[in-house]
Amino acid sequence: MAFRLVSKENARTAADAEAFVTSDCGGAVVPTGVTSEVSGGWSVQVYSTDGLCSPPTARGRVLLKVISVDQVTAHVRDRAGFEFDVPRLVPLFLPSFPGETVELQSGQTLSCEIAAGTQHRLKDVVIESELRERREFEGAPSNVRGWTPGIATNLDETH
Repeated sequence: MAFRLVSKENARTAADAEAFVTSDCGGAVVPTGVTSEVSGGWSVQVYSTDGLCSPPTARGRVLLKVISVDQVTAHVRDRAGFEFDVPRLVPLFLPSFPGETVELQSGQTLSCEIAAGTQHRLKDVVIESELRERREFEGAPSNVRGWTPGIATNLDETH
């Protein structure tokens, strides 16, 4: 089940927290009536009417933070405060290596798509917290023959 966190600034009581979630999400998620007080606010258990646990981001992807892991599952939270469990081993988004998987670790940030009709099956996962900028380089060394923009090359020449 998914959870939505509501701060004390937005809700003074459990009933206020549930009303806030309903209003804030526009009906996309519905409180189940199970609300508990947590540090600084409320944890409202919700279910999704559209099959997603969080509002979609660009191109239908969601951004998740891995909160904790055990042998089989990972507990994740999205930007809107929804928390839910997903399998710890998920398919990695590598078009050149179909079928590759990654084991989620606590503290990772990932982007993914959530499979239609589910709230916990992730697909096309990219571990965002491990992305690095590619090193800049000067280009090909001057002694390497190759194509030069604007200069015709005779392909029949033998070298």
